[in-house]
Amino acid sequence: MRFFTTVTPAGRLEYFFVAIVLNVIVYASVILLFELTVDPVTREISYAADKLALMAFIYVGFLFLAVINVLRRMKDLHMGAGWVVLLFVPVVNLIFQLMLLFSSGVSSETYTPFGDNPYDPDSWVPTAPASGTGGPAVTFRGQALLLPGEEDQAA
Repeated sequence: MRFFTTVTPAGRLEYFFVAIVLNVIVYASVILLFELTVDPVTREISYAADKLALMAFIYVGFLFLAVINVLRRMKDLHMGAGWVVLLFVPVVNLIFQLMLLFSSGVSSETYTPFGDNPYDPDSWVPTAPASGTGGPAVTFRGQALLLPGEEDQAA
Protein backbone atom coordinates (compact mmCIF):
# COMPACT_ATOMS: atom_id res chain seq x y z
CA MET A 1 0.00 0.00 0.00
CA ARG A 2 2.95 2.36 0.33
CA PHE A 3 2.92 2.95 -3.43
CA PHE A 4 -0.48 4.65 -3.08
CA THR A 5 0.49 7.17 -0.39
CA THR A 6 3.07 9.92 -0.12
CA VAL A 7 3.78 9.29 3.57
CA THR A 8 6.72 6.93 2.99
CA PRO A 9 9.73 8.48 1.22
CA ALA A 10 11.24 6.62 -1.73
CA GLY A 11 14.96 6.15 -2.23
CA ARG A 12 16.69 6.45 -5.58
CA LEU A 13 16.54 2.76 -6.46
CA GLU A 14 12.88 2.35 -5.50
CA TYR A 15 11.96 5.54 -7.40
CA PHE A 16 13.78 4.26 -10.49
CA PHE A 17 12.21 0.79 -10.48
CA VAL A 18 8.67 2.05 -9.84
CA ALA A 19 9.05 4.56 -12.69
CA ILE A 20 10.33 1.84 -15.03
CA VAL A 21 7.48 -0.54 -14.14
CA LEU A 22 4.86 2.19 -14.60
CA ASN A 23 6.26 3.18 -17.99
CA VAL A 24 6.45 -0.42 -19.22
CA ILE A 25 2.84 -1.03 -18.20
CA VAL A 26 1.62 2.16 -19.89
CA TYR A 27 3.50 1.46 -23.13
CA ALA A 28 2.39 -2.19 -23.18
CA SER A 29 -1.22 -1.15 -22.63
CA VAL A 30 -0.98 1.33 -25.50
CA ILE A 31 0.29 -1.38 -27.83
CA LEU A 32 -2.02 -4.18 -26.65
CA LEU A 33 -5.28 -2.47 -25.69
CA PHE A 34 -5.14 0.28 -28.24
CA GLU A 35 -4.18 -2.26 -30.92
CA LEU A 36 -1.47 0.04 -32.18
CA THR A 37 0.03 -1.21 -35.45
CA VAL A 38 2.47 0.26 -37.93
CA ASP A 39 2.42 -0.71 -41.61
CA PRO A 40 6.09 -1.29 -42.51
CA VAL A 41 5.63 -0.35 -46.17
CA THR A 42 3.62 2.87 -45.89
CA ARG A 43 4.59 3.60 -42.27
CA GLU A 44 0.96 4.35 -41.45
CA ILE A 45 -0.06 4.01 -37.83
CA SER A 46 -3.45 2.51 -37.14
CA TYR A 47 -5.25 2.12 -33.84
CA ALA A 48 -8.60 1.07 -32.42
CA ALA A 49 -10.45 4.37 -32.03
CA ASP A 50 -13.24 2.73 -30.03
CA LYS A 51 -10.84 2.12 -27.14
CA LEU A 52 -9.72 5.74 -26.81
CA ALA A 53 -11.77 6.37 -23.63
CA LEU A 54 -10.38 3.23 -22.00
CA MET A 55 -6.82 4.27 -22.83
CA ALA A 56 -7.40 7.78 -21.44
CA PHE A 57 -8.70 6.26 -18.20
CA ILE A 58 -5.69 3.93 -17.91
CA TYR A 59 -3.26 6.74 -18.71
CA VAL A 60 -4.75 9.07 -16.07
CA GLY A 61 -4.58 6.27 -13.47
CA PHE A 62 -0.93 5.57 -14.17
CA LEU A 63 -0.16 9.30 -14.29
CA PHE A 64 -1.62 9.53 -10.77
CA LEU A 65 0.69 6.71 -9.61
CA ALA A 66 3.68 8.38 -11.29
CA VAL A 67 2.97 11.67 -9.49
CA ILE A 68 2.75 9.79 -6.17
CA ASN A 69 6.11 8.16 -6.95
CA VAL A 70 7.66 11.58 -7.62
CA LEU A 71 6.15 13.03 -4.43
CA ARG A 72 7.58 10.14 -2.41
CA ARG A 73 11.04 10.79 -3.90
CA MET A 74 10.71 14.52 -3.24
CA LYS A 75 9.84 13.74 0.40
CA ASP A 76 13.10 11.81 0.68
CA LEU A 77 14.93 14.89 -0.66
CA HIS A 78 13.04 17.25 1.70
CA MET A 79 11.53 19.17 -1.24
CA GLY A 80 8.21 20.98 -1.16
CA ALA A 81 5.26 19.44 -3.02
CA GLY A 82 4.97 22.51 -5.28
CA TRP A 83 7.93 21.32 -7.33
CA VAL A 84 5.73 18.56 -8.79
CA VAL A 85 4.44 21.17 -11.27
CA LEU A 86 7.72 20.75 -13.16
CA LEU A 87 6.52 17.30 -14.27
CA PHE A 88 4.05 18.96 -16.63
CA VAL A 89 6.56 21.29 -18.33
CA PRO A 90 8.03 19.70 -21.48
CA VAL A 91 11.82 19.13 -21.48
CA VAL A 92 12.08 20.52 -17.93
CA ASN A 93 10.36 17.36 -16.67
CA LEU A 94 13.20 15.21 -18.03
CA ILE A 95 15.83 17.30 -16.26
CA PHE A 96 13.73 17.34 -13.07
CA GLN A 97 13.32 13.55 -13.06
CA LEU A 98 17.05 13.03 -13.66
CA MET A 99 17.75 15.36 -10.74
CA LEU A 100 15.39 13.29 -8.57
CA LEU A 101 17.08 10.10 -9.68
CA PHE A 102 20.67 11.18 -9.04
CA SER A 103 20.23 13.34 -5.90
CA SER A 104 21.24 11.81 -2.60
CA GLY A 105 18.47 11.63 -0.01
CA VAL A 106 20.78 11.80 3.01
CA SER A 107 21.52 15.22 4.43
CA SER A 108 22.80 16.55 7.71
CA GLU A 109 19.22 17.56 8.59
CA THR A 110 17.97 13.97 8.43
CA TYR A 111 17.30 12.28 11.76
CA THR A 112 19.31 9.14 12.13
CA PRO A 113 19.70 6.83 15.10
CA PHE A 114 23.46 7.16 14.79
CA GLY A 115 23.90 10.43 16.62
CA ASP A 116 24.62 14.07 15.95
CA ASN A 117 26.36 13.53 12.62
CA PRO A 118 24.93 10.87 10.27
CA TYR A 119 28.28 10.65 8.47
CA ASP A 120 30.21 9.95 11.70
CA PRO A 121 29.11 6.68 13.37
CA ASP A 122 31.10 7.57 16.51
CA SER A 123 28.95 10.65 17.23
CA TRP A 124 26.52 8.53 19.26
CA VAL A 125 29.16 6.85 21.43
CA PRO A 126 28.60 7.72 25.09
CA THR A 127 31.42 9.75 26.54
CA ALA A 128 32.29 10.07 30.17
CA PRO A 129 31.61 13.56 31.54
CA ALA A 130 34.61 15.69 32.31
CA SER A 131 35.73 15.23 35.88
CA GLY A 132 33.63 17.25 38.28
CA THR A 133 31.20 18.65 35.67
CA GLY A 134 28.51 15.99 35.98
CA GLY A 135 27.29 16.67 32.42
CA PRO A 136 25.22 14.27 30.35
CA ALA A 137 26.89 11.15 29.04
CA VAL A 138 25.11 11.22 25.67
CA THR A 139 23.98 14.19 23.61
CA PHE A 140 22.02 14.50 20.38
CA ARG A 141 22.19 17.75 18.38
CA GLY A 142 23.62 19.46 21.41
CA GLN A 143 20.79 18.38 23.73
CA ALA A 144 21.33 16.04 26.67
CA LEU A 145 19.66 12.64 26.31
CA LEU A 146 18.43 11.53 29.70
CA LEU A 147 16.72 8.32 30.71
CA PRO A 148 13.44 8.45 32.63
CA GLY A 149 14.19 9.38 36.21
CA GLU A 150 17.42 11.21 35.32
CA GLU A 151 15.53 14.49 34.87
CA ASP A 152 15.28 14.84 38.66
CA GLN A 153 19.00 14.16 39.16
CA ALA A 154 20.05 16.69 36.52
CA ALA A 155 18.23 19.55 38.23
